[in-house]
Amino acid sequence: MLTAPPLLGGHFGIARPPAGFLQGRDVSRKAGGCQQHGRPAEVAGGKSSKSPAARRQLCSAAGLLLAALGRPRRASAGITAPSANEKDLAQRLSEEASLRNPRLLWGADEVAAYPGWLFGEWEISSRPSAFREPLGSRFLDEATRSGIREDFEGNVPAKPLRWKSRFYWETLDRTGEIRPRARTFPGSGILLALPALAESCPAKVVQFRAYNAGQEMSAFLKQGVPRVVADADPREKPLQISVSFPVTVEEDEELIRSVVLKLEASRTQQVQEIEFISSELFRQTIFTDGELDSSGDFEVINAYSLIEPGRVAVRNRVAKYLIPSDDLYKEAAGQAVSWADYLWDLKRLSTCIDTPYGQQCVSSEAATARC
Repeated sequence: MLTAPPLLGGHFGIARPPAGFLQGRDVSRKAGGCQQHGRPAEVAGGKSSKSPAARRQLCSAAGLLLAALGRPRRASAGITAPSANEKDLAQRLSEEASLRNPRLLWGADEVAAYPGWLFGEWEISSRPSAFREPLGSRFLDEATRSGIREDFEGNVPAKPLRWKSRFYWETLDRTGEIRPRARTFPGSGILLALPALAESCPAKVVQFRAYNAGQEMSAFLKQGVPRVVADADPREKPLQISVSFPVTVEEDEELIRSVVLKLEASRTQQVQEIEFISSELFRQTIFTDGELDSSGDFEVINAYSLIEPGRVAVRNRVAKYLIPSDDLYKEAAGQAVSWADYLWDLKRLSTCIDTPYGQQCVSSEAATARC
C-alpha cells in the first residue's frame, strides 16, 4: 500500500505492507511527528493509544498503505534512457537490483489489471523478509528507521500481519453494473478452472482499492473495532486513494490523520501463465487535521504466483524515493534510498464478494474446480 501501508499494497495489490517509509520534510507535530500529506477524510470518533510505540505505528502505517494501491508524468529531457533491466519487473525484485524512480523509466499506463485467478476475497498473511539502504544510512530519516525497526531489527521474529483483500472483474469499472448471476461468467469459469489458460483468457480482475486500503490500515493499527475511513473512485484518473483515522494527542483530544496515495506510474508483466508482477508508483502525502505533514514517492512491486487453487504466494517490495523537497534529492539522483521486502501468503475466503457496484459471484462449479 500500502501498502507499503501505511502505504496502500499493500496491497494495496496489494497489498503487506511495510512499516515505515515516511521520509519527507521534517515536520514535527504534537500528534507524534509523522511525515507526509493528503486530503482529509471523515472519520468516526473513538480512542487510540498515545504511547510512543503507538505513535510510531501510526506514522509507519502511512508507509504500509502503499503496499497494498493515474497516469505518470513524462520523463524530463536529459534523463538517462532506461535500460532493459530497469524495465524488467522480475529484475527489480532481485537482491542486487539498482532501482530508479519509475517516473523516469516509463510512460503513462492504465491502473493495473490482474489475472482472473485472483478473483474473490482473500486473507493475506504478511511477514518481513529483508531491508536494504542501497545508498547508505544518511539518506534515511530516523522516523522511517524507527518505523521498520520492530520488523527487521528485533531478536524475536515479527508476528505475521493479517488483513483481507478483494479483487473483482475489470469489466465492472467500464460498465458500472453487475450482470445477473449465471451458471458461469463469460470466461471466468474456464480461467478459474484451468489456470493454464490464464495467458490467453481475456478475463482480468482489479483491486477493490477502498476496501483493501481500509482493511490493511486497520490491521496495521491493530484496531479491534475498525475506525478507519477509506475512499477511492475506481473510475477516477489518475487513481487516488485516501485513508483517514483518529490519533490521540491528549487525554481528551483527537486529531484526524489522513493519508492520500496518488498513482503516478504503473506497469505489469506476465512472467508465466500462473506468475504475474505489478509495479505501481504512488505519491504519498499525509495531513494531520488538514495540515501538511510530509510527502514522498513509494514504489510497490508485487510478484504473484498461483500455488494451487485458492492459494497464492506473493513477494512484496516497497521502495522509497526522495522528492525535490528532500535535502538529498539531487544526490540520490532518482535512485531508491531504501526498500523493504515482505512475503505474503494469500488464501481465498470467498468467490462471492461485494464490489463498488454491488455483489459479484462466480459459479459454484468454477469455485470448486480450480478456484
